[in-house]
Amino acid sequence: MSREYTVIVERGESGMLIGTVPSGQGCFTQGKDLAELIENVKEVLALCREEIGADAEEPAPLVGVYRVAV
Repeated sequence: MSREYTVIVERGESGMLIGTVPSGQGCFTQGKDLAELIENVKEVLALCREEIGADAEEPAPLVGVYRVAV
């Protein structure tokens, strides 16, 4: 049975994409492009599944990400 996870994607200083799974503490990876990042996220999720747990609740649905200048 498959499950969907929220992945937050950011671009690092070196230009690599960084994917973080909020429901898995310490569950993150990187890739040179989106296709590689998604494959790496799938691999790291397979390793993090025990920590996340099959019945763990997903965080509240993502509404958006905003940048605010102060």
